[in-house]
Amino acid sequence: MLSSVLHSDIAIEVSVKIIRAFVNMRHFINNNLINYKNIHDMLISHDNKINYIGNKVTSIILIEDDLFKNDLLNKIKKLI
Repeated sequence: MLSSVLHSDIAIEVSVKIIRAFVNMRHFINNNLINYKNIHDMLISHDNKINYIGNKVTSIILIEDDLFKNDLLNKIKKLI
């Protein structure tokens, strides 16, 4: 600490300001980490929901594709 070496009012004032700056930095980092974690959790949740919807749409497309193929095959069989 500067104040322990210089023993002056200015050194004490500067030391206090340095400590306050580090305390403020710690609060800022902690608050932002919480915000970033919340945003990350929301993104993961939305990503999971989008994947679920995508899987459902894909399965519907595959079912409709199979129905179309079966219908087409039945029509071909009738023609033969």
